[in-house]
Amino acid sequence: MPTSDGGTYGFNTSTAIRRIRSRRQAVTAFGALADVGNGYPILLAEMTILTALRIAAVSAIAAKHLAPEGARTMVIIATVPSPNLGSVANLEIGNAVVNVRYGLSVS
Repeated sequence: MPTSDGGTYGFNTSTAIRRIRSRRQAVTAFGALADVGNGYPILLAEMTILTALRIAAVSAIAAKHLAPEGARTMVIIATVPSPNLGSVANLEIGNAVVNVRYGLSVS
């Protein structure tokens, strides 16, 4: 998700690694901001939680505007181990979700 205003350039990258029996987290993310003129980094940031919150917020907004009127069931298909933030975000913005079903993407 790169972006630039002509003076700075930023991006966020995340990885999802299937490690069912590992004690390490399966999803990580980091972001960087650099000066376009000289390429030097201005900021390097750990963004795992921010990425999870952004994905949850975008899915809740999309569901609010794209779900059929009267829909009461939401299916979350995710490659991450814990897609629960998406459920919480949908409830927080007032989507009338009664049933939540989870599926795991086999990408």
